[in-house]
Amino acid sequence: MPPTLLTSASSADRRQAASRWLDRHATAPGLRIIGPSFDAMTRLVDDTVVSGAVIGWSRHTLATLTRRLAEPFLADRDLIVAEPLALIGAVVDTLRRCDGQLGPLRPLLDQPGLPDAVLNTLTELRLARMPSRHVPEPLRSLLVTYDAVLAERLLADRARVLELACDAATSAPTLLYDVLPRWPAERELVRALTDDVSLATAPVAASMGIRHLADALGVGALF
Repeated sequence: MPPTLLTSASSADRRQAASRWLDRHATAPGLRIIGPSFDAMTRLVDDTVVSGAVIGWSRHTLATLTRRLAEPFLADRDLIVAEPLALIGAVVDTLRRCDGQLGPLRPLLDQPGLPDAVLNTLTELRLARMPSRHVPEPLRSLLVTYDAVLAERLLADRARVLELACDAATSAPTLLYDVLPRWPAERELVRALTDDVSLATAPVAASMGIRHLADALGVGALF
């Protein structure tokens, strides 16, 4: 059986459903809560009266869990999680190396906003797990070269960290409390983390986010 996805317009109803789930699975080994913030998870746990069981629960945002899972793999490969300035530097080097393949982007090389714009585009392509063969030129050359530059500089961007986290992830009883993975790279991680006991809650207003979440869980949303 796949995990359960419960959607509701009422935050109180979602919190109540999440609290009931925690109550039922309080002693499940490896139980974890993934929420939008630690404050939201603390309020949820405070609403759940389970004597002594809270000690075994772990709480994370998707970002903190991603980093925690990826850390051993980053260390093994001597990779550094790239700060924004390091990524801009990698893009500037990428643009320099692709100078003869930039096509319509070539006249924009001297514009100060180009590295930021290219970084945003390449980041989204990498988070979308877009194969380079499906990307038109000159973005294809930029994407392939950027990947090579990151590897040479031993830098891990967000997409790479998510990839490593997926490699380390194991499934366990998981409560996804109003967490909506936007990118395919995030959805892959959610898929790897959840098991058939898991529950996800989501607000009805986030229709696109619900579709993405349902895809990650392999379920249909319940309205």
